[in-house]
Amino acid sequence: DSGCDLLYASSWIFDDDLTVAQLEKAGITVYVSEAETIEAVWQEMRDLAKIFSVENIEEIVSEQSTRLEAVADKLGDVTEPKTVFVLDSYTAGSANIESAYITAAGGANAFGEISKAWDAVEPSAVAVADPWCIVIHDYEGSSYDEKVAALKADPQLSQLDCVKNERFVRLSLEDAMPGMRCVSTVEAIAQVLYPDMF
Repeated sequence: DSGCDLLYASSWIFDDDLTVAQLEKAGITVYVSEAETIEAVWQEMRDLAKIFSVENIEEIVSEQSTRLEAVADKLGDVTEPKTVFVLDSYTAGSANIESAYITAAGGANAFGEISKAWDAVEPSAVAVADPWCIVIHDYEGSSYDEKVAALKADPQLSQLDCVKNERFVRLSLEDAMPGMRCVSTVEAIAQVLYPDMF
């Protein structure tokens, strides 16, 4: 009903009740974001640059690549990645771009064995995983402060070393998605995981 010509959406929003075919039948062109790697994010940026006639996309990708290489150079001596838990209504699995951001930042997704982009996990599983730090999504209706308060009030999660020491990374939803902010997100995570290297 919005009258839009183009819908850009993450693949995980689609299900039996909302399909690409339905939208295309309504005359809406759909670009489905399925990026699970940073290289795939840059390809999506190139695709969108064609759609919107952005001419300097290769300069942008080159600048992003240079910054990502700088992070990798600083993390060169890291041999054992620190575990990271992504906190939201669900947590990020291996198909989620945040797993790629965490890896590029020298970390390992505490629930990287989950194949879905998003899945629910119990507090007891988080306690067992004992992450070194927690990435916390901050957005209207589910703020960073609310999530931190919930962590500190939870009988199991409040005992985690990362909660006691407030080793948190605060990300907006825009930071956590594929797009122009991907490298700044990697930098933000890396700076919390390895502050002495930055």
